Amino acid sequence: MTLSFEDAAEILNVHVPFLTVLAERGDLQFEDIGGHQQVRLQTVLAYKRKRDTARSSALGELGEIDGHLL
Repeated sequence: MTLSFEDAAEILNVHVPFLTVLAERGDLQFEDIGGHQQVRLQTVLAYKRKRDTARSSALGELGEIDGHLL
């Protein structure tokens, strides 16, 4: 299943221009189908999992740093 950039941006809770930047720098692969940029749902969900894992890790590290400062 493919999604428009608008639908993909909604799933990722980002603006379309930011999604376009992700695609242009190769962080999110897309296809040109009939002159329209489309993103596979699997690609969007994989990117979301990777992003969420990185965020959780960063928050955990901040929590450890904060704990050492108290």
